[in-house]
Amino acid sequence: MTPDRWRWSPPLREASRGFVPTSQDPPIQQLVLERDPSGWALVVATQMMAASNRFAVDRVWPVFFQTWPHPHVVMDDFVLGGDDGLLDAMAEVLHPTGCQRQKAWRITRMSLEWVGRGYVSRRPDSWARVQDLYGCGPYTGESWRLFVQGDLSARYEDSVVEAWAQLARDGKLSADLMPGRTAS
Repeated sequence: MTPDRWRWSPPLREASRGFVPTSQDPPIQQLVLERDPSGWALVVATQMMAASNRFAVDRVWPVFFQTWPHPHVVMDDFVLGGDDGLLDAMAEVLHPTGCQRQKAWRITRMSLEWVGRGYVSRRPDSWARVQDLYGCGPYTGESWRLFVQGDLSARYEDSVVEAWAQLARDGKLSADLMPGRTAS
């Protein structure tokens, strides 16, 4: 008998094939922005999505953000518990998403940079590009641009982000959590 965490699951391509955003299925970016309007949780959620799929991340993010609700908690756990203790605990939570140890390290390092650079203030004059944070790539940047800055005029490279943007342009996606969006 094998432990639950070792059970086979379908390859990621098969599990996520055919995911088409709809207005009935709110984007994870909006869901996490409800918990953390600073945007840190959005960046963490996009890092969870790397080499994973929405179904696995939906199982993980509520527990993750209950344990580490903001970057200061990650920083405190890192300083007080040591990096191995934090990474092991975080990797355990992130296990269903795959690449859990790597994701735990990226989220920890990004969180330390977030606090160190003053990103918590969300003042435009204190910001560099969000992609300059450790482990943040184009998907994170595009998600930030759409969900935090509310930029509906852009065309997005990522097909899922573009689909969410199109739903928002068509008025089929709630704009309540898009603080940068201006009424048209």
